[in-house]
Amino acid sequence: MELGDTMAAARVLAVASGKGGVGKTLTSVNLALAAARSGMRTALVDADPLSNAMALLDHPVPDRPLPEKLDDPATQAYIASPGLEVLFPQAKSSPEHAGALVHNLLTVHRAWLDERYSMVIVDMPAGVRVKEDFPYLDETDGFLLVTNPEPTAHVAAGTLLRALEWNDRKVMVWHNRYEGRPEEEFDPDDILGNYNRNVPADEQLSSFSLKPVAWIPPDPALDLTRSDPPITLDIHRGLVDALDALADASLPPMPAAGRPGSRSAVLVSYFLRKAEAGTGAAEVLKDLEMFLSADGADTPLPEGIEEQLEAWLKEATSSPLRRQVLKTREVVKRTQASLESADGPFTAPGPAFSSRALDREMIPLLKSLSYLPADSPMMRMAALLLYRYAVLKLFTNETAVRLISAFLPHRTESGVRIRDRRRQIARLTGKDAAYQARYFALVKKLYPVISRQLDHLVSTFGLQSLLFRNAEGAVARNAYAKLFSSTLYEMVNSGLGIVAGFRFRPSSRAFAEGYRSVLEELQSGT
Repeated sequence: MELGDTMAAARVLAVASGKGGVGKTLTSVNLALAAARSGMRTALVDADPLSNAMALLDHPVPDRPLPEKLDDPATQAYIASPGLEVLFPQAKSSPEHAGALVHNLLTVHRAWLDERYSMVIVDMPAGVRVKEDFPYLDETDGFLLVTNPEPTAHVAAGTLLRALEWNDRKVMVWHNRYEGRPEEEFDPDDILGNYNRNVPADEQLSSFSLKPVAWIPPDPALDLTRSDPPITLDIHRGLVDALDALADASLPPMPAAGRPGSRSAVLVSYFLRKAEAGTGAAEVLKDLEMFLSADGADTPLPEGIEEQLEAWLKEATSSPLRRQVLKTREVVKRTQASLESADGPFTAPGPAFSSRALDREMIPLLKSLSYLPADSPMMRMAALLLYRYAVLKLFTNETAVRLISAFLPHRTESGVRIRDRRRQIARLTGKDAAYQARYFALVKKLYPVISRQLDHLVSTFGLQSLLFRNAEGAVARNAYAKLFSSTLYEMVNSGLGIVAGFRFRPSSRAFAEGYRSVLEELQSGT
C-alpha cells in the first residue's frame, strides 16, 4: 500500500542536513521520483537558496523570477517528470525569502497543496539557523535528517538537532555513503555521541528521538560529476564485487571468538578478513586489542584465540585458490582505476578493456573454480563471475557499445551532442511504454550475442560446471535472459543520478527500504 492510498491530504516531508555535500538534495530528488513513480502526485519544493533540484533532474532553471509574495502557487509549479512538479526552482534572494515562500505555501495555500498532491517534499537549505530560515517546520508532517559517516557531518547534524529543540518530536535519519568500519573509533551510527564528544559540555545533547530509516552504501553511479560512466567501468565494478564475494567465500571457517553474533566475534571476523597475506596472528591481535582498548570494550577475547588465529591465517594464506582470486581481483581493480580516471562517456573500448593481463588471470581462475564440488557454496559466485566476464567480452565489441549509445536519448546544446538525462528520467520514472519497448528490443538484439559469447567461453575452456542450471540439470537459459536484461537495464540507466526502479544495485535496494520506512513513519503520524 502506498501513502496516497489512505490519505486525502498531502503529507509534507522536510529534508534537511547540518552541512552541505552530504547528498541532501540528491536524496530529496530521489524520494520525490520514487513517490511519483509509485503513482503519487508529488511536489518537490526547492527551499534551498542554492536551487540545485532542477539541475539534478537535468532541467533548465526557469527565467521567471520568484515573487516576493506568493499569490498563485500554480504559477510556480514546473513539470519535471510524470507525476512530479518542482516548486520554486529559481534562485532565491536570501534564505529568509525562501523560508517565507515555503511558509506561505504550507499555511495560506495548504488547501491547494492537499487538492493537487499526495506527497510534498521540501528540500531545505543546509544549515542550522532554524528560527530565522525555517519558519515552516511546524507545518510539516515528518523531518528527515541526511548525514554522512564522518565527524564533521555528525557535528553539524547534532548542531541542527540542538537548534530544532524538538525533544518531543521524532527525527528520521538517512545515512548516505554509509560504510560500517568496526575497527575505527568513529561509530557511523552514533550521531549524538559523535556530536557530544566534539562540543563543550553545555552544548551537548542528552537525548533525542532519532529514528534511523536508511543506510545507503556508496554508489559511483550516483556521482553526477561523471554522469555518463563508461559501460566497461560498470562491468569492471561488477567483476570486483563478484571477486570480493569469492575472496570471502574462499576463507576457511573462522575460529571461535566468543558467542556467535557477539561484538567480539564480529570484530575478530572483520580483522581477519582485513588481514593481508602473510600477516601473523600476533599482528592481527595487536591491531584488534589496540582498537578494543581505545573503544573501551570490556569483553575479553577468548583464551587460546591466538593459537586459533595462527592456524587460521596459515590456512587462509596458503590456499592456492584464494591467492588466485586475490591476484585476479588486483588486476581487475587496476583496470577499474584506469577507467575511472579516463575521460569520455561510453567510449569505444581500447586496449585496456581487452587486456591480456586480465585474460591470463581470469581463465586459470575460472578453470580452478570449475573443479570445485557441485555443492560448494562458491559455485554460484563462480557462475556469476563467468557470466560477468562474458559480458565484459561482449562489450569489447564496438558494435555492442554503439547499440547502447544509440539507445540513449541525446540533445544538442551549443553545438555539442550530450545525453538527454531529463528525457530519459521522464521515460524511466513515467514507465513510458515506447521506451520500454525499445529497451526490450535492445535486449532481444543483444541477448543471443551474450549467449554465444558465454557458450564460446564454456566450450573453449571446459567450464560447463560453471553454468547456472535448473532443477532438471539443463542450462537455465531463462535465468540468463533475466540476468542479462537486469544487467542491461542498469547499464543504460546508469549515470542518471537516480535509484528509482533499479533492483540489483545495493544502493537501490537500500534506498527502496529507506523509502518504505519513510512512508511508514509518515503514515503513523509520529
